[in-house]
Amino acid sequence: MNPSEQQSVISESNVERAEQSDVLPSDPQDSTRQRVFDSKRAIDLDIKSKVSTVQRIVESLEINNNDKPEVGALREEGSPEEIINKSRSDFLRLIKPSIDDISRILITSGLEIKDVQSWLSRNQIALGVLISSKKVLETCATELTNKSSVENQKKLLVRLFRGSNRKKISDESNEVAAKITQLDASYQGQLAHVGEVEKAVQLILSQRQELAALAVEQLFFDVGLGRHQLQEAFASPEVKKTLNEDLITAKITPELNRLQEEGKITTSVAKEYLDLLRIQFAQGSRFNPDDPIEKKQAIKERTIRLTRLNEKSDDELIEITRRVSAGENEIPDSFYDNIIDLILREASKEQVEKLRDTIASGSGSALQARIGKIADEIIYQHPETQTTTGKNNNILDIHLLPIEDFKSLKGLERWQTVKRFAVSSAAIPIEILNNVEKTIIQRLYDEQLSPGGYESWDGTRAAIEMGDIGSPKALPLMLRHIEASGPGHTNNTVVHSMEQLLKESNPEELQQILESLPASKRKLLETLADENSYMSRFGRYHFRYGTCDLLQNGDRTIRQEQYTKLLEDAKIPAQELDDFYLLKGDREKLLAQIKKVAELSGEDKKKLIDDYFQELTANIYTENVGTLKIVDVLAGELGVPREDLLVRCVERYEEPPKNQIVRLIASPVDSDYGAFPASFSRHFFGSTDTYIEKLKAIYQTNFLQVSNFEREAYLDGLLLLKKKENGKDVFETLLDKYRGAKDDSKRIRRIFQLLATLDGLGEYAFVSPDQDKEKNFNDEIADLQKEYSQTQDKAERKRIKNKIDTLTVNLQNLTGLRGIEDEMTQRVVEVACRRLALPAEYQAKIEAKLEEILKSGLLDIVSTLAGNYEAKNQPEVKKLLTNITAHIIGGDFEQWRYSHERSEQQLLGLTNEQKELWQQAQEPVTVQVELAEDERGRRSDELKAAQEIIQNVKGHIRDSQPNFDFSSERAHLLALRISQLTEKIKLSPSEEEKRQLAQEKRALHAEERLIRGIIEIENDTPDSFSRDKVLAQAKELHEKITELKLPLAGLDLEQIAKIFTVGEIKSVTAYESDDPMTLLKVGVEPQETCQSWRSGGFNECLLAYVADSNKKVLNVADENGRIVARSIVKLTKQREENDMESKTQRRTLLVEKPYSLLQDAEVYRAFVRALLMKAQGLDAAITFGKGFDEETLEVFEEEARAVGYGMDERKLDIFIPQSMNAYEYSDTLGGKISSFNRYRPLEANTFEKLKT
Repeated sequence: MNPSEQQSVISESNVERAEQSDVLPSDPQDSTRQRVFDSKRAIDLDIKSKVSTVQRIVESLEINNNDKPEVGALREEGSPEEIINKSRSDFLRLIKPSIDDISRILITSGLEIKDVQSWLSRNQIALGVLISSKKVLETCATELTNKSSVENQKKLLVRLFRGSNRKKISDESNEVAAKITQLDASYQGQLAHVGEVEKAVQLILSQRQELAALAVEQLFFDVGLGRHQLQEAFASPEVKKTLNEDLITAKITPELNRLQEEGKITTSVAKEYLDLLRIQFAQGSRFNPDDPIEKKQAIKERTIRLTRLNEKSDDELIEITRRVSAGENEIPDSFYDNIIDLILREASKEQVEKLRDTIASGSGSALQARIGKIADEIIYQHPETQTTTGKNNNILDIHLLPIEDFKSLKGLERWQTVKRFAVSSAAIPIEILNNVEKTIIQRLYDEQLSPGGYESWDGTRAAIEMGDIGSPKALPLMLRHIEASGPGHTNNTVVHSMEQLLKESNPEELQQILESLPASKRKLLETLADENSYMSRFGRYHFRYGTCDLLQNGDRTIRQEQYTKLLEDAKIPAQELDDFYLLKGDREKLLAQIKKVAELSGEDKKKLIDDYFQELTANIYTENVGTLKIVDVLAGELGVPREDLLVRCVERYEEPPKNQIVRLIASPVDSDYGAFPASFSRHFFGSTDTYIEKLKAIYQTNFLQVSNFEREAYLDGLLLLKKKENGKDVFETLLDKYRGAKDDSKRIRRIFQLLATLDGLGEYAFVSPDQDKEKNFNDEIADLQKEYSQTQDKAERKRIKNKIDTLTVNLQNLTGLRGIEDEMTQRVVEVACRRLALPAEYQAKIEAKLEEILKSGLLDIVSTLAGNYEAKNQPEVKKLLTNITAHIIGGDFEQWRYSHERSEQQLLGLTNEQKELWQQAQEPVTVQVELAEDERGRRSDELKAAQEIIQNVKGHIRDSQPNFDFSSERAHLLALRISQLTEKIKLSPSEEEKRQLAQEKRALHAEERLIRGIIEIENDTPDSFSRDKVLAQAKELHEKITELKLPLAGLDLEQIAKIFTVGEIKSVTAYESDDPMTLLKVGVEPQETCQSWRSGGFNECLLAYVADSNKKVLNVADENGRIVARSIVKLTKQREENDMESKTQRRTLLVEKPYSLLQDAEVYRAFVRALLMKAQGLDAAITFGKGFDEETLEVFEEEARAVGYGMDERKLDIFIPQSMNAYEYSDTLGGKISSFNRYRPLEANTFEKLKT
């Protein structure tokens, strides 16, 4: 297609339409818009003119042979060399040529090239004539040669008479040959001349193409100049003033009107605020050190006045200021520059692309490729020119701008203002504006929000900017992000931005976006937008964490809206609606509401209950068997077996192993022990009926019928296999090997335990006998059978038969469960010795005691601790662990504990009789317990236990942060500081400073919520207290403690759920113990503490309790043996404060503060009675730290008086003897201890024998 016939690209930019009028049709009286429009029109007309010129240039490159005149009509204007040299000279004179220069020289050189080509045509004809003449002469020469040959063949006499004729032929031949040589020389010379001219012509044509490419490049460059010219017009002070007035109308005036209607500001305050804000838009709120004094003073006075106006509005005006970025360090009007820059980059990119396609379509392939390359360099730039720290002024494709350019985008709340102005001034097509808008949103999402998940500073900033840009295009991406990552600090901001967009976006655009979404997502966003929705009423708790949850739950939330409406119409109280909508509170109450919904909606009740199954079972806690009651209720409602429902919610209780609920499920009250395992294996392993029947048969064996422990071990084994990739194969292998032998069910249990042990040691594996062993047995049996058939000796036959029988039994063992058990045993023994660094001789000892070791859980505990000590790089602690383990396995632990190298010093001062008394456990002390019978009394006991744990939380926090302030005044100050930081973040010019401020803000927010949450629980009363409430509070506190990195306090909070597991207790028994397994478990019974072998933050101290001669544990257990309280008792010395000579030194039992599930006087009564019995035999005092409440101290004092002891409160010095471990732990003395053989001061309650 001829370029001249193509439609000009500029017409696509509305230039032709603009030429028809000198004013804008939309608003002809708006001079600012008119000036921008006029500037855009002038730039476009200039480009249009240059496009036409470039198109003519490209057209001129094609010298059409059809336009050449006849040869005879060609003009003569000198030799081709003269013409070529003239063109070359013209080219050489071009220095930085313009498009017009290039056009002129190409038109001139085009005519000259035609002259040369005419010369070439003539010479090509002449060369053809020479070739034809040569061919004629060559034909003549051939004929003469033939004549000469004929003459030479005649007889001699004839030749003599014809000599003259032969001479004539010869002369003619020579003459023809000479002419051929002459013609050939002439041809070669002329051919060389033509070749040189053609070569020169090709060079000229190449130079012409280069000039054409240069013209295209100049055109693209001029497009860039036009961008900068338009940017100057677009970003002029007059335009910015117009934009600001639009911004004020759209975002500020409505808020000021609202504040006036609410009586928070007067009309005069609003007017003054607007006047000051207009100045601040143009001049900013910050000054530089070298600014004139007058400017500094003006800014200070304006800032003071704005602050006072804000105070009058109850801090409402500062929020308006923030929403229009008027408090930033930069001048707010400068934010327009970046927005306009992005728009014009995109506009220029589109223009260059259209010009490229238009011009290239009328050129040859080589020039097309060249034009494409030039356009790409203009649009994309060379990779080496791209920066990573600032704006690249040349890149037109905003997809390729460094992400830092987007991170530094500020004032995006001005985007819609700029967009409206650009459209109304006809400066930028709406399609380009929409493309830029979409790109900004997508890049903010792809490169900042999405990678940051629910918690990141970049993501939070991106969420704010996506909201500020004011386009509903961001809504689907924001919703996708919340669905993927859930609640968090960043996503709270995402929700806030979504609410802003739903409220403030253009209604038509918003509707288009909503209609483009799937129905469920559209409904979800409409619900979020509805101020009267239940999501708005109930979901905006905890800085919109609740809304995040609701949006993430999607379809469930939509249904909750519908169902909650039914309940509200049925006059259900507001608090119950709140509980139902958010699916919180008592599960049986929630079930009742679901049944009510079914009744009101006409839906199938069972189907609806089943649909809410996960929510109904969400409150099942592993340490609270009472929470399992809901499963029984649901089984009755749904008419399905209880075990099927337990399988469906197995993730609620499968961790940790051997927990209270697993224990209960393993031994149900109806004694149908095989029901749950059968349902479990069918569900998770897809077991067939054959396997199910075999599993039920195993559960019918006496081994499993009579032992709770064995059933629990089986269930733990099944739960372990569920998590393993080979779990199904292992399960089916074990059942395939089961033959109903007496010990088979026991062997399966043992194999489960061995698998769990290997898993704990970090080397899970299922091993079975080598196939070669089986083959060897079969071969040996076959040989014996052959030998048996070949002998007749009865004695020999009997011997052979006995041997065959023995081998057959061994083969059956090998190929059955015993073979697997033996292989697994060997693997466990080998791995345990290797991982625990035990000598080789201990393999036999472990194997001999394996059953006892597995039941005790020793290998699980020791392997976990070993891994922990390795991770903490504590080789000396791990060495002691190996030593302890060796003595436990060796059976001489007690002897070693009271005879090692530190024992003498730890028990220094005791007589032999007293040492024996200390070492031996005294008789347990049992006390009858009367729990409160009414509900309020039970709540009172539970609240007291929860508040006791809160005191532990505060104590552990103060161990690491002694000055931590838990007062409400501190919480209030934190709230004010958080508000200040919010403003500083907005105003900070430094991204790094913003990041640091945001981190500080999150930490302060976590501290504030922690303090307020603790105060709430401390101030709870039996009337306001509920299990669900305190569990929810504990969960939130745990989140904040995790943020503040206070692991010990977090571990305390995890124990609150255990308060509700105590149940009915009739009696408690206090007893002391130095059993190593009991001591190793002091951190998990009755509560997980910092000494937990599983997850204790300071469990490197645990081994001091186990190894030291002067330490014991004092447990209080219920009538079922469950530990409900425990304390570490340390036999040591104390003296009066400042008694540096130890003249007042005396023996004492230092008693660590007990960890208890039950804050009942009788628990402490049994506890202190056991202590007093021990103290009397040792002639020792009893010393507690501070922290017991008055009621407990009264119990202590009452029991002490009964045996002649009195209580006193004073400061003492407590001696800390050298431990066998590198560390020990003491809540009473402030935490982790690593310095020994010294005294430490203590504010104490001490009980000493009264003098008679």
